[in-house]
Amino acid sequence: MGTWRLSADLLAGSRFVLSPMAETVAALTVLEVASGPWQQVFHAANRDAYREM
Repeated sequence: MGTWRLSADLLAGSRFVLSPMAETVAALTVLEVASGPWQQVFHAANRDAYREM
């Protein structure tokens, strides 16, 4: 175990960074099964193109 020293700016900036891989996996998951209302809108708009691919 160790101690990390981070500046406040680095910590604040990293809080809102999203992994492109995580976003891709989430989008593919929603294309398979949509559960929420906004997910159903995304699913309906993109499912045909996803299935063709």
